[in-house]
Amino acid sequence: MLTIKVDSVWHNIERQQRNDNKKDRLLTAAGIPFMRLRPTGRPSENTIRAQVTEHVDELVRSLHADLRGYDQVRRLLEGLSGVRT
Repeated sequence: MLTIKVDSVWHNIERQQRNDNKKDRLLTAAGIPFMRLRPTGRPSENTIRAQVTEHVDELVRSLHADLRGYDQVRRLLEGLSGVRT
C-alpha cells in the first residue's frame, strides 16, 4: 500500500498544515509509506511523473528483500513509475 498526496497552495495555511501533520502521523503509525507532492504553477504530466518516479525509487530502495511480498511490491512500483530497479 502506498499513499500519494498532491498538495496545493492551500496547504500553506496553518490549519491545513496541522491536518496534514495528523495524516502523516497516522500513515506513519500504520506503516503505510506516503509521499507528498507540491507542484507549483501548472506542471506538465512529465514533471509530475518525474516527481513520483523520484519518490517511488526512494521507496523501492528502502524496502527490504526479506519482506513478505517484496517482489510483488517492487514490480507494482516499477510499473507505476516506469523505472526498473
